Amino acid sequence: MRIAYVDSTRRFRFVNHLLCERFGLPPEAILGRTRSELTSGSSDALIERHVDLVLAGQPQTFEFEELVDGKRCTTETRLVPDVDEAGHTRGFFATSLDSTEFSAAQRSLQRQSATLRSVTEAVPAIIFVVDTELRVRFVNGAFERWRGLAQEQIIGRTLQEVLGDEDYLRTRVWMQRALAGESVQFDREERGRSAAHLSNTYIPLRSDEGRVDGFVGVAQDITMHRLEQVRLLNLAERDPLTGLLNRAGFDERMAGMLSLRSRPPVALLFIDLDRFKPVNDQYGHPVGDQLLQRVADRLQNLVRPSDAVARLGGDEFAIVLSGMRERPHALAVAEKVLAAVCRPFELGAVTVEIGASVGVAWGRDDAAEICKRADAALYEAKRAGRGVVRCAPDALPRGMSDD
Repeated sequence: MRIAYVDSTRRFRFVNHLLCERFGLPPEAILGRTRSELTSGSSDALIERHVDLVLAGQPQTFEFEELVDGKRCTTETRLVPDVDEAGHTRGFFATSLDSTEFSAAQRSLQRQSATLRSVTEAVPAIIFVVDTELRVRFVNGAFERWRGLAQEQIIGRTLQEVLGDEDYLRTRVWMQRALAGESVQFDREERGRSAAHLSNTYIPLRSDEGRVDGFVGVAQDITMHRLEQVRLLNLAERDPLTGLLNRAGFDERMAGMLSLRSRPPVALLFIDLDRFKPVNDQYGHPVGDQLLQRVADRLQNLVRPSDAVARLGGDEFAIVLSGMRERPHALAVAEKVLAAVCRPFELGAVTVEIGASVGVAWGRDDAAEICKRADAALYEAKRAGRGVVRCAPDALPRGMSDD
């Protein structure tokens, strides 16, 4: 560090050896002379302005660039006024330090920080950084917009304060795993935020010694992706005309019901519409399609949310009743199906009357076997003259059948 004392006339009264090396002169060639004299009148105007201020009694800290041995260097300088008892400035103490490498590193860090900020603002994701105490150290603009808070309201606060107790408790287990050194990924639905879905990733940050000292959180809004998944699933498992399950959706739902650990028995109703073809032939397919839609509505209104209604094709429908331990309950639903379908349908200017035949089977293990027996029961209903319910031989005891 260069050290000097300069009097009120700007003349050097003390210099150390590093300052002598800077000018390439011995002390006796420097003392009593001004900086301007030593630099042949090329003293930097910036330095002179700071000298004016320190001689006015104001401490100064500043940086300036100078050529040293043909190389441009950055020098950090402090000027401290020397004030007498009367309050007059009789000179100042000066210290100078070559901060070239530090300034270059600082500028590099600033460029990196600016680049990081630009990148995090350009990425369509919510990004934040927290320390081991879960205090927020960095957020991007997407995080501010997500929480509806400005950066100065977030930085330094804990995630619990920023997220609120409910959101914090829902994600705390993932935070703990990240602070334990594990990279984690999870999806969750945002409550009270238009049912948004976020895909979250927490990546641990480590010190030079390898210790975890926080983590980076990245969250992406996957709401549209989820909606598209639901749409595609509906296309794959829903009948486009009636909105009921199609054959694939029926098979999936029934398999799901039978895969439950407790395996409660199900009742399966196969339904075939009577006198549907004459309606199509007489009034055309648009009226026939409208009739199928109205039938679907009536069937859907007969069952519980836990049950499933499907259109298997043409004028064939199916109902899966979950947890049907009592035979009379399923038969009661089958009779309601007959009654609902037999009521006249007002289709614009056309009124039509049709009927239905229903085959019923029970089971709790093999979906294909239950379907086979329900189909056989439906065939018997048609042979009996239609408009009736027929039951397959029980695969389960009557009454309570899950013991």
